[in-house]
Amino acid sequence: MKAFFLFLLSISLISCEKATDPLKAAFEIQGDPSNVPTLATSEVYSFNNTSINGTRYEWDFGNGTTSNDKNPSITYLEGGEYIITLRVSDENSKIVSASKKVKVLDRVLKQIIIKSIDLSFLQTNPGRPPLNFDVWVEIVKAEENTDYPTLQNGSLDAPLVYKTPTSIGANPDDTPIIFQVNEKVIIDKPTLTISSGYIGNGYGLNLYIEDPHGIYLPSSSYFSGSRLLIEDSLVKRSYVISSSFLGSTVELHCVYE
Repeated sequence: MKAFFLFLLSISLISCEKATDPLKAAFEIQGDPSNVPTLATSEVYSFNNTSINGTRYEWDFGNGTTSNDKNPSITYLEGGEYIITLRVSDENSKIVSASKKVKVLDRVLKQIIIKSIDLSFLQTNPGRPPLNFDVWVEIVKAEENTDYPTLQNGSLDAPLVYKTPTSIGANPDDTPIIFQVNEKVIIDKPTLTISSGYIGNGYGLNLYIEDPHGIYLPSSSYFSGSRLLIEDSLVKRSYVISSSFLGSTVELHCVYE
């Protein structure tokens, strides 16, 4: 009889412990348990709410955005440091909170590399440039919901984002031709990946050459048939954009910072 009483008492104590588990606020960002996760602009990040005994959730993402979802998602459009706070309440209106700092990094352009220059498109042009010519790259940006005139060379008359210095007296054998970018130029991912919701023609990566006969545009990402490839590694802090048309290729080398 005494043993049976102790058995019942132990069950009662276990039940009380379960009923009195403390209210706790806790979360992870896409399974990253680190204290200061590193994120990138224009990416969608989901939250794993690991709170205990909560019935209501209030999120503040530090950028003016809030949510009451249990497991929300967020996209930061600007780089910087943000404090994310989760407030958890229970059925008795008790409130606890947890906060975490995140670093959001931009894609910053550091180098523009002309990997190759193909002049075969000028073979039937009697005014084609000689072996040596001047060469440079221009980046333009066609904003959303805006129509831009098409230039005679096939590019768009859109605002200039960046223009490299001119490499004088170059020829195709000089490639790769490397330009260092010393000013801060942030590359906006949605403008590159129109499928992400950007409505417009996005960036134009234009390769120009000039000789005494005129100015030519061997390659532009606006050309039909051009190829745009992206190699993205937040872990390595690397973001590379490659634009090719026929045999001409231009690369933008960015770092996350």
